[in-house]
Amino acid sequence: MPTDDLHTPPIAYDPAVMEPVPFPSTEDSSLIPEGHGIPDNLPTKEPNQFQFFKVGILTKNLETTSWLIDDFIESSTLTLCFAPPESYKSFLAVDIAASVATGIPWHGLQVKQGAVFYIAGEGIPGLKKRFRAWELAHGIDTEPYPLYLSSGAGDFSSVSQVANIVKSMNALCEQGMKPGLIVIDTLARNFGGGNENDAQAMNQFIRNIDFIRHVWGCSIFIVHHTGYASTERGRGSSALRAAVDAEYMITRQQETRLISVKGTKMKDADRPEPKNFELCIVNLGITDHRGKEITSGVLQETNEQVIAPQKPVRITANHEAILQAIRSRTASGEATTRAVILDDLKAQGLNINSFSKWIKKLMDDGYILERNGAFYPVVKP
Repeated sequence: MPTDDLHTPPIAYDPAVMEPVPFPSTEDSSLIPEGHGIPDNLPTKEPNQFQFFKVGILTKNLETTSWLIDDFIESSTLTLCFAPPESYKSFLAVDIAASVATGIPWHGLQVKQGAVFYIAGEGIPGLKKRFRAWELAHGIDTEPYPLYLSSGAGDFSSVSQVANIVKSMNALCEQGMKPGLIVIDTLARNFGGGNENDAQAMNQFIRNIDFIRHVWGCSIFIVHHTGYASTERGRGSSALRAAVDAEYMITRQQETRLISVKGTKMKDADRPEPKNFELCIVNLGITDHRGKEITSGVLQETNEQVIAPQKPVRITANHEAILQAIRSRTASGEATTRAVILDDLKAQGLNINSFSKWIKKLMDDGYILERNGAFYPVVKP
């Protein structure tokens, strides 16, 4: 397994550097500097003004499907991939991001080159190693290419933070090279303080993402976790799946480095055939203070078939809320005592009268363990 640290706390944005600005509207050009690849034909109508178009005219001006990655990700769309922990979600995102930024085919599929902004919510040191592994595996130095990694998470539920992100991208985009792809890894770490299970909070998240997508005409790729009750869907409100244009499920074969990437939704095209990958270990050419070689990994396509793990024991939404709270706080290095998790559940408006029974079931089914008064998630295959 790669030796990079997957649980390094993110570096927060510095408000002194990224001063909040008003949320840009279609009439505000202050955040859309001339010559930075922004379309000059943004709508002039108020966002809420309703319009109609004559169908007979629209049907005479049909456009063929435009692809960012042929048959896999369409241009100017919202794509979601989801998987349980340690299923190589970020390795897939890194692989896609580097291919789009450099313009090289992605495992035999043609790519439309464009600037890529990778907004990382966790594991920044690990992501740096993964990009380096990709460079070594492909023999490409990415420095000349428009590939950018954020210093930490962005709060996509916050209007001012979204404006900050647009402002930062504007400053980096080169002449004639507008953003082709924005990667959000993961949804949970870039969601802000809202509740993923709340449809209103999720819709606000989606609206803010759509603003960026429509301004730039770019694709957005979201890395997401599965629910604990089901590994066959992303966790949280179903409003997310309803909003995405394409969705992919990642399945890792137990006790191997093999994964399958299967399309579970493609709104306006045929679902592609599943792709199977193996995570191959790459020596990064550096050692730690003990002289131990530092490695990471890169995905290579394989014809080997992936055997899906057995479905987990079914649990309720209340159990899942506990698991999400424990996992989130564990990833952030925060306390996961009974009192802390109870407070998290109360903040979500849950009735906690059956908390002890929920905890017992999760422990009996092997989802969590308790050690020294704190709860810890158990990674299930």
